[in-house]
Amino acid sequence: MENPGRCLNCNTLLQGNFCHICGQKVIEQKERTLKYFIIQFFGAAFFLESSFIKNLWRLVSAPGLMAQDFAEGRRKRWMAPFSLFLLINLIYFIVNPLTDFNLPLHDHLYWHDITYGPMAARMVENRIQKREITAEAYEQMFNAKTINLSKSMMVLNVPVMALFLSLVFFRDKRFFADHFIYALYLFSFFLLVSCLWIGLLNAYLWTGLPAYQFLLPIGLLLLTLYYLVFSIRRFYYVKSFFLNLLSAIGVFVAIVLTVYFYRFIMFMVTFAAT
Repeated sequence: MENPGRCLNCNTLLQGNFCHICGQKVIEQKERTLKYFIIQFFGAAFFLESSFIKNLWRLVSAPGLMAQDFAEGRRKRWMAPFSLFLLINLIYFIVNPLTDFNLPLHDHLYWHDITYGPMAARMVENRIQKREITAEAYEQMFNAKTINLSKSMMVLNVPVMALFLSLVFFRDKRFFADHFIYALYLFSFFLLVSCLWIGLLNAYLWTGLPAYQFLLPIGLLLLTLYYLVFSIRRFYYVKSFFLNLLSAIGVFVAIVLTVYFYRFIMFMVTFAAT
């Protein structure tokens, strides 16, 4: 195919093989062959795999580094934070190590009776009586729906967390988008280590053992604090050990509040959908 003289995408007069307005490349004859498409496919797959693994490693080994680089404009070396979050989110729901982000109905009603549990119980009871169905039938319908909804609503944690971060670090004159980026990497880390840590425990410990029940929350707590301490030091430039630890505790409390808010929203959305 000869150079058409004008860009086929935006009709701009070409000055080379790439359009200087939209960036589209002039398609050459060799790029229309099956061989070229096969090479491009495997090349893209290999790049995605190697890039994704590199990003996962840096997310764990250098807390806050990718968020810092992205906020300061060094963005070419890493995947886009939202793309990384979505891929880890996909892995999380395939592995499904925790039910904290897709709670079954029973947990909404009875595990959180000091928050919205009693209200939720009354709403469900009224719904069951109105529809004249059994509690078991409604619970089965609710649980199936919440699993599907949670896959697309997980991202709700990020803006809520960013809002809490803007309050914790109110003295740090940052844009809300900076807190949003940090929150994306924070939840990416938490979802990833949940898969790795619980997968490790499942591989070497029977889930019925008391040790499992002890190691599960303690391990996740320590891993989360590890990320918070080092990422806050790097991203928010908190050098003092005391202030760093205090900030980490504040952000951890914000995580807990964010997750409770998310659970409440998930209940209300799922209830409305069932």
